[in-house]
Amino acid sequence: MAMQSPILVTGGTGFIGRTLIDELLAQGLEVASFALPGEDVPSHWGNRVKVHRGDITRAADVNAVMQDVKTVFHLAAVMGMGAYKDHEVITVQGSQHVFDAALANNCKVVLAASIVVYGDQIQTRLCHEDLPHGKHQGPYSWAKMAQEKLALDYQSKGMQLTLIRPANVYGVGSGPWVEGLLEAIEAGILPVVGDGSGNAGLVHVNNLVSAFILAANSAQAVGRIYTVCDGLDVSWSRYFHDLAAIKGLEELPSANRDELIAAARQFENPEQLQAMQEMLTLPLEMINLIGYDNRFDCTRICDELGWKPHFSYEDALTEIRLEQCSK
Repeated sequence: MAMQSPILVTGGTGFIGRTLIDELLAQGLEVASFALPGEDVPSHWGNRVKVHRGDITRAADVNAVMQDVKTVFHLAAVMGMGAYKDHEVITVQGSQHVFDAALANNCKVVLAASIVVYGDQIQTRLCHEDLPHGKHQGPYSWAKMAQEKLALDYQSKGMQLTLIRPANVYGVGSGPWVEGLLEAIEAGILPVVGDGSGNAGLVHVNNLVSAFILAANSAQAVGRIYTVCDGLDVSWSRYFHDLAAIKGLEELPSANRDELIAAARQFENPEQLQAMQEMLTLPLEMINLIGYDNRFDCTRICDELGWKPHFSYEDALTEIRLEQCSK
């Protein structure tokens, strides 16, 4: 079952959104992007992508662009740090506007959720779609959990929904898992937590995009939740040192996990919805990932949709290296 047009991508000018739109264009599909006023648009799109300007927190803006949309990839959300209220207004309330319009227009929603909904369970177990949400570790995971719950509520009302939970998305242009890490490495402030032997739980953006498109093209995917991870044998230590090598560095600082957690708790308290307002130390949300063994079961999407990662870790590092050398 081919995805229905018109197609809209919210957050289309972001890292994942740009890659998704590029692939949709490569497949000869017509696609529109919903972006904030003033956001830069990739020049190579030319006039092939209709860019709607608006604010996802305004229901009128969302309704205006979704009148005839039949498939929406909902990617727009607050990333990383910030106050819980900001995450609520943009990620949760903004999603409600998308879901209201989707339900009214019989539009299929492919939602970019996140493995952070597994919360503290990432620390101790293999995570899979049948687990309940864990305890949130910061405003991002709190908001993504609330967004999922809201989406499932709208599904119960008849909205066509597929939930995709990406693991740690890397590739050229990834803010959290490439650009941000490279900056921290150069500044000498990115530690290997403990011995760094835990799996990094990476998924390349190209592999993730193929999962989004498979889900949008499948009637079977409606009503399903899929975790997406490349399943690499790449530890946090290896990944950090591979990135450091791109910058010509060999040594990275190390840190004790318990000490990092204690330091973070001086500035944030997830139980009381108190967030770290600036990067004073590594936030709990980040420690919950880079300090532990990230194990995600992707059997469901492989078995049901035939997904498999096609873009390799070695090719990804080559692209990142070439991009960094060109700067």
